[in-house]
Amino acid sequence: MSKNGVFSEGTVDPRVRRFLRPKSVVWQEGTTSPESLVSGQGSCVLRAGQGKASVVVDFGLEIHGGIRIANGMTPEHKPARLHVRFGESVAEVMGTPNQDHAIHDMLVEVPWYGYQE
Repeated sequence: MSKNGVFSEGTVDPRVRRFLRPKSVVWQEGTTSPESLVSGQGSCVLRAGQGKASVVVDFGLEIHGGIRIANGMTPEHKPARLHVRFGESVAEVMGTPNQDHAIHDMLVEVPWYGYQE
């Protein structure tokens, strides 16, 4: 190893990956058990065909991160298409985010009986 943690193959990344639970559910519509996202007990279920099921969570601190979304078995054996939006505040998430400096608003496909990060 040479100076400053730089190897001949590249640079050592000092970041640590941690999975955090949200501190609170701020808003929800068309979901079952959204509080499970906070407690870790059970699953929050968004049901297709019942309008736009949505949930907004707050982590209670400023972080840069992502999410892991799990999808159970589906009768059609097809991926679920989800609209995911990140923001620094509830107002930003509920509004139209600015995509200039980071992608905050995206469509994500989650495989049936699998997960996506």
